[in-house]
Amino acid sequence: MSRAARTIVVFGIYMALVGAILVVAPNVLLTILGLPSTDEPWIRILGLFMVVVAYYYYRAAASEATAFFRATVHGRTVMALFLAVLGMSGARVLILFGAAELTGAIATALALRARPAASLSSPELQRAVE
Repeated sequence: MSRAARTIVVFGIYMALVGAILVVAPNVLLTILGLPSTDEPWIRILGLFMVVVAYYYYRAAASEATAFFRATVHGRTVMALFLAVLGMSGARVLILFGAAELTGAIATALALRARPAASLSSPELQRAVE
């Protein structure tokens, strides 16, 4: 598994854990974060959505889907900025989640840049050598 794929797996595990907590005991996490408790179903729906997306991350990593890896760098960066803006306008704890998003995006971007030539397919490697 490539270094970029490993960053995707790690981020997927993070998403799965947060998502599972939101499904099973959302108010525990909300209380720890200083956010108001809720009985609304949306928080559990968000949690399950996160678990499902985490599964997509794992499957993409297992298949070395580098186009997906690149797309997550863009998406996670946008999400980090969005969470930072929301955090500055109220719930400051959201900045921490934004930081996790941005850290994951940077790790994946750096891993994609450092991708060794040996990971290229044979025809690509042949062209690079010629």
